[in-house]
Amino acid sequence: YIALSSQADLVPGGNADGSREVYAYDTRRGRVLQVTESSGDSAFAAFGPRPHRIAVHSRQDLVPGGNTDGSQEVYVANLRNRRMQQLTASFGSSHLGAFAPRRRWAAVVSDGDLTPGAPGNTDRTEELYLVRIGVRRRQPVQATDGDQHVFFVGFDPRGRFAGVDTRADLVRGRNVDGSREAFVVRVARRPRITQLTASDADSEVGAFLPDGRRVVLHSRGDLDRDGPGNADGSAEVFVADLPRPRR
Repeated sequence: YIALSSQADLVPGGNADGSREVYAYDTRRGRVLQVTESSGDSAFAAFGPRPHRIAVHSRQDLVPGGNTDGSQEVYVANLRNRRMQQLTASFGSSHLGAFAPRRRWAAVVSDGDLTPGAPGNTDRTEELYLVRIGVRRRQPVQATDGDQHVFFVGFDPRGRFAGVDTRADLVRGRNVDGSREAFVVRVARRPRITQLTASDADSEVGAFLPDGRRVVLHSRGDLDRDGPGNADGSAEVFVADLPRPRR
């Protein structure tokens, strides 16, 4: 499939109002499929691990009754059975981070309260949520809970960990100075957060290595005191091992 966004009526009768809709061109059958249909604009977000799933961002009520307040929500359409799944529902703004490779999970960043009371997001900071794809009525899992915005970087090649940066104290008591630190979140129904860096300087997740065991970090902190060290606070590149999965 090839994703398209257009204000034209590419499937005659499907977009008479001229709103921006999302389409998918089936390269095997040579035909255009209309993914969204509403009175407002929608935008392509990403293809899923399986090409017949396509994610879109929209302020429209694409699943009738699921978005009556006009907030930006994340939807996933199945191009085979033409069903639309609404991944998020809140009064805030949500956007897709990425789909996990080899797994049926998606990372969503939202300043909305997608899981009221569990633990909840009443301060409107941007938090990371994990959402199961293709499962009906599955509530998103809130993976982070802090007082500062979380920045999603990506998944490791096996889809087991999500990398994030934040100034929040996600692992209580380990980031009291408010520096930007690097974390990985175990992708599961009960996510587990591991803090990779701890210094008085800012650190970020750079990228996961293809072996699925290590992650590259960027930092001005002195993260490797047993090695050459970084006492001058220059911008350096570090490599950290990912946590081993529990048996």
